Amino acid sequence: MSAADAERALNDYFEKRGGHGHDAVRTAARHPIDAIRALRFIARLSVIDAELRTDGDAALVRRGLERTNPLARRLIRGTTAVLVVPDTVEEFLAGSSESKRSLRTRFNRATRRGYHVHRTDGHEERRAVLALADRYERSHPDELYRNQAPDNDYLLGVGTWLVAHDVDCRPLILAVPAISGEWAVLQHFKTLESSDDARLARYWMSVELVRELHAQGVRYLADVLSPIGLPNGLRDFQRRLGYRLHRVRIRP
Repeated sequence: MSAADAERALNDYFEKRGGHGHDAVRTAARHPIDAIRALRFIARLSVIDAELRTDGDAALVRRGLERTNPLARRLIRGTTAVLVVPDTVEEFLAGSSESKRSLRTRFNRATRRGYHVHRTDGHEERRAVLALADRYERSHPDELYRNQAPDNDYLLGVGTWLVAHDVDCRPLILAVPAISGEWAVLQHFKTLESSDDARLARYWMSVELVRELHAQGVRYLADVLSPIGLPNGLRDFQRRLGYRLHRVRIRP
């Protein structure tokens, strides 16, 4: 089995067994044969060596890649959803697949509507955007994503904040990648309201995020969330953008 075949099979397993936030240990215990197959798929994944630096948001990047306790990390062998950042936005948008055509269509639509990205650096400005994020998280219309006690204050110290605005300067989505060297870990990528404009902004911001990461010399963008318990809606969105499962091996 090739690494690509193993990656697709493992993603199918996560979608079937872990895509609703279920406890991974209980799920594996109830379906041991599938769990053993999943471990075999993990063993065949491609490996990316992460030589982490100590500058920028290094502590958050390391924490995001390590993510779990040492025992669980050893079991899944660093399996992480990673987007390999292309050299150009045009390369990111290129392709004949349905997902790439859809991405181009939505990106162009948002651009025509006057969407623009703003680097948010001031503390008070960040506080105002974070208040919007916390409020929406507490009242999210989907119970799966609702959180009555969001804990996002740590984001205030992250170096890069990107906010997508519509033509009327209404903030629609907040993206916060922690960056150190060639690696970034996406700490926050969430809409600030429930609307068609905000949903469109998710795709538009994905392109602008790639543009920003490339400008900062980032080669790999990893998701801070474990692929095991990731909701299937987010899993599908990631794969449409080009995220794939890899084993990330952290070097000293």
